Amino acid sequence: RGRHQGQLRMNVVYAQESLEQFRELGYRNTIFLAGPTPRASLPLRYKVGDAEHTKPYPSWRPEALGCLREVGFNGTVFVPEALDGTWNENYDAQVEWELEALFGCEVPLFWLGFKFPEMPGLTTRTEFGMVLSQKHYMVVGIPRWAERVSYQRHLTKHRKDYTFSTLLGACACAARICKDIIETERDER
Repeated sequence: RGRHQGQLRMNVVYAQESLEQFRELGYRNTIFLAGPTPRASLPLRYKVGDAEHTKPYPSWRPEALGCLREVGFNGTVFVPEALDGTWNENYDAQVEWELEALFGCEVPLFWLGFKFPEMPGLTTRTEFGMVLSQKHYMVVGIPRWAERVSYQRHLTKHRKDYTFSTLLGACACAARICKDIIETERDER
């Protein structure tokens, strides 16, 4: 976190970590990674020969953080999952943290990688609708393989939102918007 060898580095804030400094500073240069979160109760099922196995469904967010690093994003990313991947049973605190970070951030990035039944994105669908109606813009990633996203594809076609089929494209766009906001604010001074 912070500075590293003269370069600004990306800061990652995980679920239920303090948001106090962002309240004070106005959430500048921030991205929220909205999208389906894996649940232990819905593992990935696969077969090897005749034997059926399960393993935790992988989160897409580590890849998104890698993409943001790759494009040189040097702000803060809000990740609504715990750093160690374990679910904190304090549901109310989780919801409040997510809503504050989601609506406080400069750029909500929605990854609509829905897969049934493992990653249906029920909460994400609600958050998507809320943000769509209240925020001026958002970045949306809808992979070609995503299931049951016709409505979301339709909604993003009719707005000035940025929609991508790859996570890298969505991350690059979110980083660029943050940079553009900073440059516009600098030019207005």
